[in-house]
Amino acid sequence: MKTLYPKKSYSRGDNMNKLIRAPYLAKHFKNKIIIEPDLKIRTLKAQCRSELGVEVNTSVCKNAKAAIMRKIMRYYVEEFGRLWDYVGEIKKSNR
Repeated sequence: MKTLYPKKSYSRGDNMNKLIRAPYLAKHFKNKIIIEPDLKIRTLKAQCRSELGVEVNTSVCKNAKAAIMRKIMRYYVEEFGRLWDYVGEIKKSNR
């Protein structure tokens, strides 16, 4: 009688995914970063591990967070620009 041996897997044993890039992470974690802008990079990396099941590099997480923060800051600059225009119009109308 012969014995069946299951196939051995010779993987590296890590879940490093080279295909997950910063734009995907920025899109996936956009709401979390907007709600909590002081979210640490290590926490974001841990959430990638738990939610997506992959291990990503810290630089990818840092670039994703920076991209979201740049978008938020651009939005704030536009809003404050409109606010100053509104203040100018109010001052003109009150003269």
